[in-house]
Amino acid sequence: MWGPRALVDPVHSTASIWIESSPRDLFELVSDLSRWDRLLPHYRYVRILSRRDGTTHAAMSARRGFFPVFWEALQTVDPEARTIRFRHVRGITRGMEVLWSFTPERGGTRARVEGPAPEARPTVPAGRPVP
Repeated sequence: MWGPRALVDPVHSTASIWIESSPRDLFELVSDLSRWDRLLPHYRYVRILSRRDGTTHAAMSARRGFFPVFWEALQTVDPEARTIRFRHVRGITRGMEVLWSFTPERGGTRARVEGPAPEARPTVPAGRPVP
């Protein structure tokens, strides 16, 4: 397994990792928001608020160090392109847009997350970027 890679410019970053799994299986796992708080130890909860016209509206909370952060996001899933888009609509990360993609590579999957660079994200009072 290859380790994570990140490319960063002043306002945009891309992080990716190669995973020994099929793109289909990985996409299905990651696109299911109801599993996130069980799969990701820093997530406190994910609450599905609504599902309408292919978009899921969810309230989420995670820990950034000792600080809890809260936000709401709209998730749009495209199974054919194997992409997941998030538009943060409430909370400290409001306005943030993130794209997840899953492409076949070397018998596994390249999982990629694109969004604002850490320096461009809002900060909590201690001056740390919000995830």
